[in-house]
Amino acid sequence: MTVTDIRVGLHELANLRAELRTAESSQHSAELLLSLTEHYQALQDSTDYAISVRSRVAAKEAEVRNAVLAEYDRSGNKRPTDFVGIRVTRKVQFTAEAATAWARDNAPDLLVVDTKRFEKGVLAGVLNGPAVVTEQPTATIATDLSSLEG
Repeated sequence: MTVTDIRVGLHELANLRAELRTAESSQHSAELLLSLTEHYQALQDSTDYAISVRSRVAAKEAEVRNAVLAEYDRSGNKRPTDFVGIRVTRKVQFTAEAATAWARDNAPDLLVVDTKRFEKGVLAGVLNGPAVVTEQPTATIATDLSSLEG
């Protein structure tokens, strides 16, 4: 692609962005007109109602879940009634410091490098580990291309 091709592409992009602004303005105008109609109010009312019901459903689900958990804590019963149940999952709890200290002595292959921090350290010149810094160009396009429209 030549510089001329890039310039042609920029003009085309500028015109497309202008077209997008027109389309979005038209959409906004249509939304404003629609908001003045009784149909829009009906839509808004039904949307508000659905949001309200969704909130009440979430609250009731939380209440039922808490009741099922309380029954499980009291009785140990994982199926206190139809349509509900208890799923028991296992979770490992530990501190990163304790696990790291243990892994150094017992399982060094579990230790991994924090690659993001390593990269930042190399780029900042603080670390000089086995890394090579290369440059990778990225193309940018100005936001305002209005002078190229037409």
